Amino acid sequence: MTGVDGSEVVLFSRQLATMVTAGLPLTQAIGIIGEQNDDPAFKGVVFQLRDDIAAGAKFPEALAKHPTVFSDFYVQISRAGDIGGNLDVILDRLAYELERANAYRTRYRVEVVTPLLLALGSTMVGLGLIGMVTHEHVWPLAGVVGVACLVVLGFMATAKSATLKKLAVARFARILGTLQSSGVPILDGLDITARCLGSGMMATALLEARAKIKEGEEIAGPLKATGAFPAMVIQMISAGQETGKLDQMLLKIADFYEAEVEAETFPARLPTWCLIVGVALLVQGLTLVLVLNPLLEAGHPA
Repeated sequence: MTGVDGSEVVLFSRQLATMVTAGLPLTQAIGIIGEQNDDPAFKGVVFQLRDDIAAGAKFPEALAKHPTVFSDFYVQISRAGDIGGNLDVILDRLAYELERANAYRTRYRVEVVTPLLLALGSTMVGLGLIGMVTHEHVWPLAGVVGVACLVVLGFMATAKSATLKKLAVARFARILGTLQSSGVPILDGLDITARCLGSGMMATALLEARAKIKEGEEIAGPLKATGAFPAMVIQMISAGQETGKLDQMLLKIADFYEAEVEAETFPARLPTWCLIVGVALLVQGLTLVLVLNPLLEAGHPA
């Protein structure tokens, strides 16, 4: 988002959902939010939304004019609310999903990125300090550390592909489940979900399945025929159809795969151990500089 914090969009969604539920007209509700907002950049966007809707534009169309603020996902889900006539429910669910995404990004920075960067910095400084005292003896240790870093990066790259697949399944199930629970027809829901997923393999598979479902087939069979979905997902969707609780089953699928992704993204405190190793090398380097360097200088008078 250019110039607008993500939390502003979350708060906007929450406030707008509450006001629409209370019966306020959409333009009036948006105007009130704009007047109360303290962020100049977002305030301008909100007032532009109000003016566009007052001039006859639909809510999703007005949102689409601000792609750096409202993602395509946001626009497409809002379109579902416009179709289903339950914009308040959709906005509330949107705010929930955005909060989850923001919390995930924050946790990733705090628990993965920051410790790894600190570990790398500590390691480099520690090796440099050790090199000041031991000179050429630091290179074997530097080689070991370098190889270890390459192994860790290789492991992370290998795991990333599987994680992305699970994340795509979770996103599919979360979006379609949300749309189903909001009363959006299945064909519209599949179309919107595919748009939200972009142009990847799963989006293409959804559109292929949608064409068959439109001809009268049940959802599980066409999804299975694409080969893009795990067997467990197909089984749970089939069970959801049979029991009339497809929306609940899709949300359970999303919960399961999101938990899997979280477990793979934050594995057993690996970043913390990397940080410990880095700090240990830093301490070792400082110790060598403070204790051994004076002794070496005393033994080699100028």
